[in-house]
Amino acid sequence: MNWFYFSLLSIFALAAAELTQQHLLNSKTNIEERTSAVLTFLVQSIFTIPIIIFSDLRHSIFAVFDPSIFPFLLLGNFIGSIAMIYYLRSFKVKNISISTIFIAFSVVVSTTLGIIFFSESLYLYKLLGIALVLLAIVSLNISNFQLEKNHFYGLIAGTMFGITYSIDKYIITDSIQPIIYIFCQLSTQV
Repeated sequence: MNWFYFSLLSIFALAAAELTQQHLLNSKTNIEERTSAVLTFLVQSIFTIPIIIFSDLRHSIFAVFDPSIFPFLLLGNFIGSIAMIYYLRSFKVKNISISTIFIAFSVVVSTTLGIIFFSESLYLYKLLGIALVLLAIVSLNISNFQLEKNHFYGLIAGTMFGITYSIDKYIITDSIQPIIYIFCQLSTQV
């Protein structure tokens, strides 16, 4: 699958998951954060299985158990799991958009860590792109700006997700097919 289409699919899947989680967490049924996360990741994981089974990726499904990768996989899962708790708590607000602004801080963290640890280049266009994304999110929500305590959980989650994304990049860059890694990540979140 072309990476552009895969990225678009990922964006729509993430948006659908966030809206579903907000609805579940704010509904009158009082679904807990962990239950909401399990349902969301279970569905995503199940949709990934056919992609792996019906492609050449089925031959590399056990690559995640490589001794040079597995500790980083565990570390990424640990940080990501804690971040998910804060992420879901940040949705228990009247206006989820403010939480989204704080969660978007993950872009800044992962870009900064990428520059420091992976010698990524620092272009003016990269900084401008990050600034425009954050500015767009803020400008769309400035009229509804009212901070609640749970919004700050989004900032904690964004920071932790930025660290997790950097660990993910380290793992993917060296050894594993991205779809195999995504499947393993989704499966372990359940």
